[in-house]
Amino acid sequence: MKRLPDIIFNLELQVSNFKYYRDCIATSEQTKQVLQAQIDVLEYVLEQLKGVK
Repeated sequence: MKRLPDIIFNLELQVSNFKYYRDCIATSEQTKQVLQAQIDVLEYVLEQLKGVK
């Protein structure tokens, strides 16, 4: 579990990147929906990992 903070940081960064892409770059509604689904999954995983601390 030593690496857990690094894993959490990297997942938070990935969520941030997906949100930026969804809000600023993606043009099709389908792409935005796929990105939102990925964001939802990563945020769920982050919640679970933060509960492990």
